[in-house]
Amino acid sequence: MEPGHEIMRPLCTAWGGKIQEALRHKKRFNDTADQCMAFFNGAAGFMWEPGFLSKYIGGGGIAPRFKITIAKAFELVALFGPTLYWRNPTRLVKPRQQLSLSPELFMGLDPTGQLYQMAAQQSQQQHSIDDAVAQLLEMYLNYTPVEQPGGGLANHASQAITEALVKGRGCLWSRPYSMPSSDRVMTGCFYDSVDNLLIDPDATNLQEAKWIAQRCVQPIWEVERLFQLPPGELAGKGSHESGNEQGRQQANEWSQTERRVGKTFDLITYYKIWSKGGVGGRLGGHVKTADDLGKAFDEVVGDYAYIVVAPNVPFPLNAPTELVRSATDAEVEKRFRWPVPYWLDDRWPVAVLDFYRAPNDPWAIAPMAPGLGELAYLNILLSQMANHIWWSSRTLIVGDNALDKDTEDKLRGGADMAYIKAKLPPGLKLTDLIGFIQPPVMNPDSWRIIENVSAMFDKRVGLSELLYGANPGGVASRSAEDIKTKHEMVSIRPDYMAGKVEDWMTEVADMEKMCCRWFVEASDTQGMFGQVEQMIWQQYVTNEDPEYVVREMRATVAANSTRKPDKARDTQNMQQILPVLLPVVQAYMEGTGNPQPFNGLLKTWGKTIDQDMTEMMLPPPPQQQGGNPEAEAAAMEVEQQMQQSQDIHQQKLQQTGQQHQQRMVIDQSKAVQGMKLKEMVANQQVQIAKKKAAVKPKPKARAA
Repeated sequence: MEPGHEIMRPLCTAWGGKIQEALRHKKRFNDTADQCMAFFNGAAGFMWEPGFLSKYIGGGGIAPRFKITIAKAFELVALFGPTLYWRNPTRLVKPRQQLSLSPELFMGLDPTGQLYQMAAQQSQQQHSIDDAVAQLLEMYLNYTPVEQPGGGLANHASQAITEALVKGRGCLWSRPYSMPSSDRVMTGCFYDSVDNLLIDPDATNLQEAKWIAQRCVQPIWEVERLFQLPPGELAGKGSHESGNEQGRQQANEWSQTERRVGKTFDLITYYKIWSKGGVGGRLGGHVKTADDLGKAFDEVVGDYAYIVVAPNVPFPLNAPTELVRSATDAEVEKRFRWPVPYWLDDRWPVAVLDFYRAPNDPWAIAPMAPGLGELAYLNILLSQMANHIWWSSRTLIVGDNALDKDTEDKLRGGADMAYIKAKLPPGLKLTDLIGFIQPPVMNPDSWRIIENVSAMFDKRVGLSELLYGANPGGVASRSAEDIKTKHEMVSIRPDYMAGKVEDWMTEVADMEKMCCRWFVEASDTQGMFGQVEQMIWQQYVTNEDPEYVVREMRATVAANSTRKPDKARDTQNMQQILPVLLPVVQAYMEGTGNPQPFNGLLKTWGKTIDQDMTEMMLPPPPQQQGGNPEAEAAAMEVEQQMQQSQDIHQQKLQQTGQQHQQRMVIDQSKAVQGMKLKEMVANQQVQIAKKKAAVKPKPKARAA
């Protein structure tokens, strides 16, 4: 048996090789993403740096005096970003729909009706539980987006959307957290750059991947505390030097020597790996370890494993070798268990936002990528044209050597007006001694080329003139049908992308719902819920079978709840429905004295036009001292009806079984009565016939 931590080294080395292969497969996506990001927030002259020229343009050359970078990428984010995510979505939680029971379903099973009565009671009880749990989860999921650190969910989602627009993919990772000096556990969805996401290199899409990883860089002391390692356990295993450490080393005369041996590296890079193929033995060949640990891991841990590895560290950070040696199978399984078993719902712990996915590729296409060629050409052409315009605007004077120094100095001075007194050689004119050089005029086709190339780029990425409030070609629409058609066509791409964001937010909400099931206890909801609500949470969320929360409760978001409200459309709609609803509401208020519907309509109208209508709300009518007989009679009748409906609701389950038996008796009695009725009718007909036969007219006597 190998000493120390070496028995786990083959496992960590194998995962290190898989990570390097995943980085190699991601290179094409990274190259395009880096280029798009440079156009989004790079320096003005980044295209003319030697590294960019050799990598993306294919050569060097002399850089122009004016290095222009067109901010088309920024325009893309500035226009589409606010339309896709204006505010946090309204999260909804809906339980699975229960089967609607009726007595007829049980007629062949239980004629007495007892089975139906019992099933109806259970269905009603389960419906009440589902409704209460759904309300609690919905309240919780609408509370956490604001409390989440780092600017709340809105800030994290906005960063991910920006990266999706520029690089092609945005990522939100769901995890629990606790505020400093607080034991209260909350959940949230946090942004992390797509640069830190790695995917199984053999996967053709994210769903079919056997593992994913998240790259993390943190100070060594934080990592030791996070994984409960002894202080100094990771000394010398760092991979980067922080800015603080660089500043500290400026006063160290041995800094160069310590850097060469890695003593100044205070940051460590590590990878969190979520695997659907076990600890690693079944992914890319069997990992041979001492005592055949690979086979033991497969038997104990199973298919779904969580491993944390770091370069140059010969053991998983979440399962040090000494712990594995002495731990039981249950303890080992717990160490390699997913923090949240998203695999129960066939999910990963990350929700990705992709606007355009590439077939047979786990990496998406950046919305800017199809127009990178046009954008690079525009920057080069405009920079060269600006350079040419500058050279063409210069004044070039050619003077003969016969000019004296005083005349030359005045020509060089550049004063607005100068008087030159020159003594010309015999036989020469001043124009013979001084001349101007006129540079060639720029070809006007260059501007048309720029317009055409710019229009091509706009079509690639969807930057229509209508998004800027301008008319295409400068021609205004002359008909309502033309305006409607343009509006519909220009909305296709934003609406499609907004739908992608809503689907993404739905996945984020559902992931956080699962995360809170495993980490949020009833005590963590104190202050948010009362004691009764906490008891329900503990019983039906924390202690309930996970399948109940995962399968029976589905979290979604309200449609269009993330987008900017269309005030003009809402105002127009209210103007159309007010003339219809207002007379009905007024008539109802005059007849019943209840102003609630009128106040609701007033409140909705005020919200549409951004006006506070609180002071305009109508109060309920005061109660008269003498009493109003008609109102009291109406109230008494309503109260009696409500009481009757409550009594009927309480007795419904008891009556259903009796109703079934009564129906059978009634049917039988109806049949008997029908038979008796038929007999009576027949008897009456016989009696009538007899009477008719008995009373026959006598024959008339013949005449003599």
